[in-house]
Amino acid sequence: MNEYSRLPRQSVLKKFLRMGAMIPYYIFKYLPKDTWFGPDKFIYAEDGLISFKSCAFLDDPEYQRAYQAGIQAAGHDYGWHFRFYVGLWAAQHACRLPTGDFVECGVSYGFLSKGITEFVKWNETQANKRTFFLVDTFEGLDESLITEAEKDQGLSERFQGKYPKDTINRVKETFANVKNVKIIKGAVPGILPSIQTKQVAFLSIDMNCAAPEKAALEYFYPKLVSGGVVVFDDYGHRGHDLQKQLADAVAAQYGNTILTLPTGQGFMIKP
Repeated sequence: MNEYSRLPRQSVLKKFLRMGAMIPYYIFKYLPKDTWFGPDKFIYAEDGLISFKSCAFLDDPEYQRAYQAGIQAAGHDYGWHFRFYVGLWAAQHACRLPTGDFVECGVSYGFLSKGITEFVKWNETQANKRTFFLVDTFEGLDESLITEAEKDQGLSERFQGKYPKDTINRVKETFANVKNVKIIKGAVPGILPSIQTKQVAFLSIDMNCAAPEKAALEYFYPKLVSGGVVVFDDYGHRGHDLQKQLADAVAAQYGNTILTLPTGQGFMIKP
């Protein structure tokens, strides 16, 4: 069985049980957020996640400022407050490392990366010693890189026509006033050699299909500095099983493992 083997389908029973388990999530999701959404209420229900633990980060003014910057870049609110927080935490951790560039493979409109530059005050604290590489086709998925298993799960249809041709121009405008940001247009893995970095402190991988994500991790892992962090956006999400399998395999080659987060993300730190 090769690495791109067909993925198992979910049984009808599993789908039925999953629907039942989501009832409390939707009850909280559609209640007015000002009645429950915040650390004082200890309830979070969004983006497929329900939690009764502290979400104090939601009241952090710096977090709120960064999230609003992300919304402005994307043009709408994805409703990814917890996922966004994980990305900000990882970036802040990377900023404490003495060296290493930032790389985002899978940028879309710059929702996360713009939030990061606001949160860590990139121009004032990081731009003089790091480069932020933003790597994307800026036109959606490269069909030649999607496996048959992923096509069977509807991956092509899910992202078809999602990104207009002027996406890269919007991203350039978003980051026009952010120093030392390099926007690189092209598909991974072909574009990887043009990313001129020797050391990486922060790596975000969110390309929505397995082959380019595997290639990106293989290429950048040797460049990660000690303490360098990798955030995988799709790692634990339903329908992205192959991405998880291949990322796990690459991590294992380097004697590392990836932590699955309740947000659906994967998280890894290089020793």
